[in-house]
Amino acid sequence: MSQSLAELVSDLPEIYQAIFGHPDIAQETSRACTDRLDHIAEVYDALAAQLGRPLRVLDMGCAQGFFSLSLAARGAEVHGVDFLDKNIFVCQALAHENPALKATFSVGRLEETVAALQPEQYDLILGLSVLHHVVHEHGVPQVQDWLRHVAQVSKAAVFELALREEPLYWGPSQPAHYLELLQGYGFIHELGLFGTHLSGIARPLLVASNEYWVSGPVAERIERWSTEPHNLANGTHQGSRRYYWAAGAFAKVIRFDGERGEVNRAEYERELAFLSHPPSGFQAPALLSHSLGVNEGMLVMERLDGQLLLDAIQQNEPFDTVNVLTEVLQQLAALEAAGLYHQDVRTWNLMRLDNGKTQLIDFGSIAPQARDCVWPDDIFLAFLILVHELSNRRVDDPSSLRAVSISPYALDEPLRSWAVSFWNTPLAQWTFKGLLDALLQGPAHEAPSTDVYPADVWATSMEQVIQAQKLHMAYLEEGITNGRVYQLQAEDKIRRLEEWSVLINEQLPVLYQHSEQISVLDGRLQQLEMRLQQKQDELAALYLSSSWKLTKPLRWASRKLARLIRK
Repeated sequence: MSQSLAELVSDLPEIYQAIFGHPDIAQETSRACTDRLDHIAEVYDALAAQLGRPLRVLDMGCAQGFFSLSLAARGAEVHGVDFLDKNIFVCQALAHENPALKATFSVGRLEETVAALQPEQYDLILGLSVLHHVVHEHGVPQVQDWLRHVAQVSKAAVFELALREEPLYWGPSQPAHYLELLQGYGFIHELGLFGTHLSGIARPLLVASNEYWVSGPVAERIERWSTEPHNLANGTHQGSRRYYWAAGAFAKVIRFDGERGEVNRAEYERELAFLSHPPSGFQAPALLSHSLGVNEGMLVMERLDGQLLLDAIQQNEPFDTVNVLTEVLQQLAALEAAGLYHQDVRTWNLMRLDNGKTQLIDFGSIAPQARDCVWPDDIFLAFLILVHELSNRRVDDPSSLRAVSISPYALDEPLRSWAVSFWNTPLAQWTFKGLLDALLQGPAHEAPSTDVYPADVWATSMEQVIQAQKLHMAYLEEGITNGRVYQLQAEDKIRRLEEWSVLINEQLPVLYQHSEQISVLDGRLQQLEMRLQQKQDELAALYLSSSWKLTKPLRWASRKLARLIRK
């Protein structure tokens, strides 16, 4: 006689999840489920809407099947796997109770399940608070490899990850940072933190994918993504930001933990505030969605089509410097009128749009303080460095210091006269509106003053010397870096040679033994070859003998008689 559902539930070692459709059977469970289900269901709905069909879902470590059956109730075709047969008995009984739901269950281990996954077999894969057991048993590198495979064969996954800080026996086996497990994924986004019955430490619930980003109810196919905002970033953000491009939309995920955490949070909050209410006269991309969690924030905005001005310079693309400066100053003047300043006006924060316009970006760098983010600190002197970069069509690697070119006397006309007209004016009187008006007015009708003061000549000369020293230092640093690379490569080759030497030395006794055996066998082979040659010579002599010729009729007759006998 088969057991009832209540009896199957009573046989469980732990009622970890709510029993689907039966609040009467298990009112007290180890963990709440509906809070996590809300986020998982939103991911499911977003991806299903993007694909235009119900999803195929795999629930790894399905426990009592609450999440599996809940997604099946949304139209999914779900298969749940758990290593504990008593869990699966409950799941199968619930599936039998709900025949309209496309849900199947089987006993199995995560390792075997992942190894058997095939492309297009599942769209969405769940791994909720199960991976830490596998990490403890098999180690971080092995689980990283398995999850890379999961990333390759599915469209998205939702993971709830245990933390090293949890005071359980498996805690020390976990990676220092939980994101290390998901190295095979391009898009990773925190859905929330959820407490457990095991400790006071909440676990992150994450959605991950190499094909889509998910923001609230919307999923978008990723065209490309990067951890760097531009090709001169040189790891400035220490991998704490990721950028994603999709058709018509651009997204960034910014981490708040780690060394860059405070800086990232401040910039996220500034960018969100700015895009939510851009000032009058400033054309900003539309903010499409955003989310804010404990460890990260995500922003999705209208995509601007074009290329960074930095890329245009490095690729020798033509552009009109005066027009670019005019458009940039118009935007800076609009910010200034609202009491705001862009603290990082650089060629990598300017876009040459496909419509020919220039757009200021990186809205997290916009703040009420009129100062630049690094040397030379003064926002107007920093802007003059940009003017030199645009005029010279050269942008130095900023990893140590920006180009040391500020004074106007090395600029070509008309930029020289325009900048000189401000140069001898106190900085306190400078405004972006004034710079814009002077640039729009163009050169004065009267000839510019030819008076040059010693301080100006000295400033220009000092800039030239410092810039030459800066470039020389960059050259030396590049040489040192290359030398270190060559040194590491040489050390690696030496290490491999040493390993081979040890291996050869270990195998020499075996090789000597085999050599002696080969020598004996070679002697035997030579004897056999000599005997073979002797027999071949004897056979040849037989064919040439008179007795062989005289017995030819007898041999013919014997063959004939043999054929007659066989018949």
